[in-house]
Amino acid sequence: MEKHDVEFLGTLLNEKPGTVEQVITDGKLSEKIQALNLMGKGEVETLKTNLAKQVKENHISELVENAKGGNVDKDLYGVIKGAVIEKTERTLSKEHGIAEFDGINDLVLKAISKNKGQTDDTKTQELSQKILDLQDINTQLVTDKEQAVEEAQTNANNMVLSRDKRDLVFGVPFDLTSVDESNLEETTRQRRQIVESVFDANYSLAFDGNNVIVQDKEGQIIKNPATLEPISPSDVMNGIPKTIGIPTKSPEGGGQGGSSSAGKGDARFANLAEFNAYCEEKGILATGKEGIALWAKRRPQ
Repeated sequence: MEKHDVEFLGTLLNEKPGTVEQVITDGKLSEKIQALNLMGKGEVETLKTNLAKQVKENHISELVENAKGGNVDKDLYGVIKGAVIEKTERTLSKEHGIAEFDGINDLVLKAISKNKGQTDDTKTQELSQKILDLQDINTQLVTDKEQAVEEAQTNANNMVLSRDKRDLVFGVPFDLTSVDESNLEETTRQRRQIVESVFDANYSLAFDGNNVIVQDKEGQIIKNPATLEPISPSDVMNGIPKTIGIPTKSPEGGGQGGSSSAGKGDARFANLAEFNAYCEEKGILATGKEGIALWAKRRPQ
């Protein structure tokens, strides 16, 4: 017997090739195969048919139970709704002899108008109830659509705000002059993680119209106490390192680049948030005489 035939029989019988060859030599191959109780082609087809029927019945039963609980897949709900309305239109148009109409609501109104004034107004009452039912259905559909649109808009906004926050964190100008070059990457990663954690613990980004603003945990917009204008997200984010003792670079006048904020008591503030944090730390009223003078002297260029 060919080698590949022996290997195939070995796989079928779950035996090693050597054992298969011995079984063949002993004339016991047919007994081994019969012991597997393999199904014939007819039995396999019957099994496939029964399995398909069982899966279909179980799936339909599951859909029915979900529908009873008001939990119907949106795509399936749309198909069912369309089929029901189409069947209703055919029945009503035939029953009242109306050939031309624009949708179910128009059909019902025409049928009501056609039957108005008749002695037996049972049909009119039935039609009135049907249009009320249809109005409820349409109202629910509008609500579902509005909820879907609102959910999609919320998800889109969250994606944009997450991207913006990441850009803000990566834009913080950390002062890494004292960090060994071999540790620059890890130190930067750690500092970004710390700043982002502090931001998440105290603030969140949100949309105010088309503008991105920062709000506190109570939903109040973070504003400049002097002008009541919203503080820019970058100013808030860049001010966090100063409040927790992480040195950053602040811009210098004359286009000389950035200088470190570490250990300097007269350096310009990086932003308004840093100024406010400094005033709070030193007990200075930001809108008072001393605070205004300090801001005029050390405000960013």
